Amino acid sequence: MDNYYKNSQNKSLNSFVRDFPYDVYLKNISFINFKIIQNDRYFLYKKKGDGDIFLIHLANYFVINYPIKKNNISSMIDIGESYISDKNKIGINHKTNVIYSIIGYFILGKVGKFIEHTTKNLKDKELNNYTIHIDRLKKNRIYISLKKSSYLKAVDALKQKRYKYILVRTGQKIIEIIIKWKILLVSVLALLLIFYLYFNYLQGVTKKELIIKFSIIIILIIIIFFPFIILIEKGFFLKTMVEEKITFKSKYKLIHDSSHLKINNETRIHIFKIMNDTKKFVGHSIWMERPIIKAMYFAEGNVYKKLSELIKNKRNIFLATTGGFSNSLNQPEGFTVEDGKVVNALLMPDRHGLIIVEKNGGFRVINLQQFPL
Repeated sequence: MDNYYKNSQNKSLNSFVRDFPYDVYLKNISFINFKIIQNDRYFLYKKKGDGDIFLIHLANYFVINYPIKKNNISSMIDIGESYISDKNKIGINHKTNVIYSIIGYFILGKVGKFIEHTTKNLKDKELNNYTIHIDRLKKNRIYISLKKSSYLKAVDALKQKRYKYILVRTGQKIIEIIIKWKILLVSVLALLLIFYLYFNYLQGVTKKELIIKFSIIIILIIIIFFPFIILIEKGFFLKTMVEEKITFKSKYKLIHDSSHLKINNETRIHIFKIMNDTKKFVGHSIWMERPIIKAMYFAEGNVYKKLSELIKNKRNIFLATTGGFSNSLNQPEGFTVEDGKVVNALLMPDRHGLIIVEKNGGFRVINLQQFPL
């Protein structure tokens, strides 16, 4: 750090950390040698006014150039755990250690993403190879969402007596098969129908009559079966089994339904019906005025008890709703924080939105595809 500073001290902070030789640095200094790294961080803080930016760039370089692989998962978890661990013994207090904890969760989150991606198409028995790693991450509040096989989902649904779910999922699978193998299925059905009609009704007729009747049968098959396949592809039968999903391709209208909470002669809550192109009701939209109404979010523990405490403290609750997902082990799914405390540090790759509930009760929504963290 000293030599690089002597040659680059006139650079701006951003240029200094951008051009720093991280490859040479990590070849000579271990990524978990916190004494040296902290000294360099403090040195840069005194000289340039900010040492944290150096640590962030160093961590980013490390995860890019020392990627997670199947054979180094355990050692990468070791590194992440060493970063989030207490460092009072080496003179780094809790406040100074915050940036190290952030980097630690960043690394552990990367490990969680890797395991999630790697195990996506594995069978239940093959997942056992990752159980130790998953349990270690769980202890550090990194909850991986492992998808159960269709068989296990069906077993769970039977145990819970969710027969409608089984019926819907079975119907969806059948429709997926029909769409995938539509030409083959139509051909097989047509052949079976032709053989059945030939052996039962068409024997003994003249050649000319046979050609005419076969032509009629083929035309009927086209008229009957192909529209059926088209309706399936359009989702006609699926819509009768599950509720309609709102998509941005369709046009929706809001129709005022009711108003609530009158303060200073003005209503502050408005409920609208959402209607689709065909004037079919698909849901409600609730509008609440800020800053009179504030938002709160509970991510873990006994949420009902927390809501009850608010009521005891004379706080009015106008709307309560689910605000996230839980995995099969009832753990919060995806990156989750409550009141500054990390509940789950895993940022899932297939989740594209991040909602931030601010201290003043407002919302901020970030599109992670546009602004990746």
